[in-house]
Amino acid sequence: MAYHDGEVADKRDEATLLVVDDDPTVCELTALYAMETGFGRSVGANSAEDGLAALRAGRFKLVLLDLGLPDRPDGDALEEFLSVAGDTPLVVVTADERVGTAVRCMKLGAFDYIDKPLSPARLMSLFSHATERDRLRSLLNPERGEKVLPAFSKIITRSPLMHELFHAVERLAPSPLPVLITGESGSGKEAIARAIHELSGRTGAFVPVNSAGIDGTMISDMLFGHEKGAYTGAEKVRLGLVRQSEGGTLFLDEIGDIGMETQVKLLRFIQDGEYYPLGADKPEHSTCRIVLATNADLYEAVRSGRFRADLYYRLIMHSVTIPPLRNRPEDIPLLVEHFARQAALMLKLPPPSIDRAFITAIEGHDFPGNVRELSGLVYGAVGESKASKPSIGYVRAYIAKHRQKRHEDEASGCSDYPFVDGARLLGLEKLELLHIREALRRSNDNQTAAAALLGISQSTISRRLKQLSMHNE
Repeated sequence: MAYHDGEVADKRDEATLLVVDDDPTVCELTALYAMETGFGRSVGANSAEDGLAALRAGRFKLVLLDLGLPDRPDGDALEEFLSVAGDTPLVVVTADERVGTAVRCMKLGAFDYIDKPLSPARLMSLFSHATERDRLRSLLNPERGEKVLPAFSKIITRSPLMHELFHAVERLAPSPLPVLITGESGSGKEAIARAIHELSGRTGAFVPVNSAGIDGTMISDMLFGHEKGAYTGAEKVRLGLVRQSEGGTLFLDEIGDIGMETQVKLLRFIQDGEYYPLGADKPEHSTCRIVLATNADLYEAVRSGRFRADLYYRLIMHSVTIPPLRNRPEDIPLLVEHFARQAALMLKLPPPSIDRAFITAIEGHDFPGNVRELSGLVYGAVGESKASKPSIGYVRAYIAKHRQKRHEDEASGCSDYPFVDGARLLGLEKLELLHIREALRRSNDNQTAAAALLGISQSTISRRLKQLSMHNE
């Protein structure tokens, strides 16, 4: 291991930069740039093992990692370094200019990506971003000296509301009971689910499933699997995602969309850890952790008969709610910078320069689509950028368009329409059942009086109630 700041080894904890590269010249030059720009001292390591040792021993603001290390010939050092780095930003350095390599590294959790030969301007930009990130993290809760656990390191925030959420997640993560995550669309429910899995200490896989738009038979087959010959076309055994998540976590997103038949099976599985693959005579058992998420009001779904009350009360024993982005505006500048860097990387553009005017324009929107909507807006603005600055005109046009649409909806009464399920209208059968139940409520459950309110016969209302109840059981 080489220490390029001229200090002895026991001064490594004072260094701000770790450079892991088998080329000593790269380490020397990077150390020089770091000192000249005021970023601080640098530690250089010429192998993965030396780099990991330095990372465990020191506290750095930034790590530069070369993917072509001699003791990691397959370029597989990234995940190993990320696991040790925790919330320390790690930048990948490589001569591979393919976009696919950059995308893979960013998905794994890299802070950024830089090509060889290293550009002084690019390095200075990285140092600036790392310094600002470190400053913002130090402002999270200085009076308590609050530190962000590695499980939350990929969630970019300085909001006290989010840190209250993190504490709640820490408390419930070790429990074997199911967890219900609620929050608006685009607020980051899967990121919180992954944090729960990581903090739970479970060694099995994290298996995500989106339940939206999948009918009862398909989702049962997907979750619980089937026996050979269970139905036409079932030519071999399917184990199902519950089996794949054994010893780990099964994450069911959009849980408010599943039908009554699947709700019954899910309740049995949560209560007893027991399930039947389609076509099986004997139950299977699993100890996987269940984490569920929805953007729907499940209590209202229970009241309207669309969600089982016994399942609902089972799920709310452990529940957390993600605050919408409009309630944590202090996160917007951090997220804008993060998404702008990602967009520039994807589009092969120079690192963007974010000024106060751009942030002010972004803050003029309340983001009903939350972090996902903000990401899309920033990507669009970077794509329309000129002179390395994201387009303010693009942002203003986007916000104006959405304000106009909202005004049109309010004028037409669409925003007050009650028969919605999340972003979708209720199905006709569910709507008919709700209408009949409202008529019965107004008539004190007198079917004759309810039929008169609806303009149909008593026999018709009785028959339709029976048909609809059988269909929704």
